[in-house]
Amino acid sequence: MKPKQPQDRKTWGSVARYTHIGITYAIAVLVGYFVGSLIDKWLHATPVFSLIGVFIMMGGGIYWMYLKLKALENEEEQKPPLPPYDSRGE
Repeated sequence: MKPKQPQDRKTWGSVARYTHIGITYAIAVLVGYFVGSLIDKWLHATPVFSLIGVFIMMGGGIYWMYLKLKALENEEEQKPPLPPYDSRGE
């Protein structure tokens, strides 16, 4: 079995980071909807609180995503470049 190339590891690491950001954003919006719908049921209201919950969580999620992407960008700038890949494993 040949060793993984450093570029492959970097690529899959990036995929995992950005997938995490997307999934976290989607979960935040769903939590806003479900909390809003619980408040709507409790107050016997129209789905106004569901919409408020979705919009609040969308705004918070976008802000969190911005902060997370800036942190990842700064992290990438500070990393030293990967050494060239040697297919002999040396």
